[in-house]
Amino acid sequence: MRKVSVPLGVTLLVVAEVLGIAVLFISTITKEAIAQALLFLISMVIIWYAAHPISHYTIAMIFGVPTMFFFIGPSDIGKSGPSLLKKLAPLFVTIGTKLDYSKLVLVSGNRRAWIFGSGALIGVLVLDYSSQLRY
Repeated sequence: MRKVSVPLGVTLLVVAEVLGIAVLFISTITKEAIAQALLFLISMVIIWYAAHPISHYTIAMIFGVPTMFFFIGPSDIGKSGPSLLKKLAPLFVTIGTKLDYSKLVLVSGNRRAWIFGSGALIGVLVLDYSSQLRY
């Protein structure tokens, strides 16, 4: 696991979002159908990938829970999945958000749910909105 400072992490994630949106717009002017589809898929992955940790950071900040640092490391998605997923999970690199646990336990359960759920929720909403930019 590699730690990344909060200012650098936020900067890199915002740059990744801009890059994803740029790739999305490039896909709209590409004439070749296969290239267009590939660029579109790449843009969606980049946009979702960056939106997920930045949403944890943002919602936690709104509820007064500071982010200690971001980290880059192998995905833990395979912890509770099938054996094939457990074998493949270390191949996927993820960006995580390390929150201040001492402050996190002080917020209500509903707010913690919003903080933890924000990654998936915002990721899906951003993907939906971004995919509609094409038309």
